Amino acid sequence: MNDILVVEDQEFDFRIIKAILEEKHHSLTHATSAEHALVEIHRHLPALILMDIEMPGMNGLELCRQLKQDEYSAHVPIIFISSYSDRQHIDEAFAAGGVDYIVKPFNKTEVQQRVSTYLMLIEATHRQQQISTLKDILLMTSGLAHELNTPLGNCLTASGSLEMQSQTLHQALNKKSLTAKALNSGLQKIDHANTLLMRNLLKTSEMVGEFQTMFNDYSTPDGEAINIHDMALMLFEPFTYQSYPFRLSFDVQGQLHMDHGSNTIQRVLLELMANSCKHAQLEPGDNLEVVLKLEQRGQYAQLIYEDNAAELSAEQAAQILSPFYTTARANGALGLGGTRIAQGITLLLNGSIEVQALRPRGVRFSIQVPLQSQSGSPNRLQAGARY
Repeated sequence: MNDILVVEDQEFDFRIIKAILEEKHHSLTHATSAEHALVEIHRHLPALILMDIEMPGMNGLELCRQLKQDEYSAHVPIIFISSYSDRQHIDEAFAAGGVDYIVKPFNKTEVQQRVSTYLMLIEATHRQQQISTLKDILLMTSGLAHELNTPLGNCLTASGSLEMQSQTLHQALNKKSLTAKALNSGLQKIDHANTLLMRNLLKTSEMVGEFQTMFNDYSTPDGEAINIHDMALMLFEPFTYQSYPFRLSFDVQGQLHMDHGSNTIQRVLLELMANSCKHAQLEPGDNLEVVLKLEQRGQYAQLIYEDNAAELSAEQAAQILSPFYTTARANGALGLGGTRIAQGITLLLNGSIEVQALRPRGVRFSIQVPLQSQSGSPNRLQAGARY
């Protein structure tokens, strides 16, 4: 079942469309004016819009232009329905952003086929997005298998050594030829193998634990306000005990009101701070500086996170969000932090994220999150003091 919004001020015409499309089991919502349509669209974003051109107040062309200028609704296809069949009206409809044009009186087969065509295109797009997500998951799974290969191989080596040393000692004991020197040597080898085994088992457990966090549920109660300033200060406290003095500064205007996502944003900030500390390459006496900026840009909130932790090339910055990539592998880092950040922003919040290397050192994460969720009431950035 697909959600279709019909914007039509004539009740008779709507009833005809309703009868035609419900025959194909489509779900319809009716708006009698452009103003009514905006309320319905912000309450629930439809998959497709059928829109009359001539309506009292704002006409269909004006509404279409407004919807196409809003990033929240710009991707929704709009099919115009009108009694005008001349070239000028048709050209104006396409120029405003419409994808198709149906002339009244309605032909049932034509309406059903055109609506079905666009709904199939929408479904194909969604399917492609799902395939892309699945490919990302398969890539991460493949990467995890690759990362686990070394510690598991070491575990097998250690286990084999333990078995061999145990057999050697048992054989010597059965033959009553076990000397104190041989016993001491065997026990030392067993201790070494056991240490190797435990170290690699712990490494394996750490990898699996980090991978599991990729799919945590970060649900949030409806209508929760996100105070980036207070949230960052709370997360910042544990990092004050790092090797470098950690200083946090803000350029934040007000609170971010969302109907979902505060847990995700908190997790992203935590990952960003942890990565800053993990990759810091500062001289003694230098401060690890982190700057947070938040502002509204159209229908999006833009959160910028900057640090001065390490010198990165543009190539390294471009790979930060890739699965298992890290510049600190020599220190045992797994490299899932960047992937968790990207997952939280793109998959859970339907946002976007860009990474840029700074000079002389540092990195900037530019995060955009929609102020309107796909399924709820509008989020908003509430005006307030600049911290």
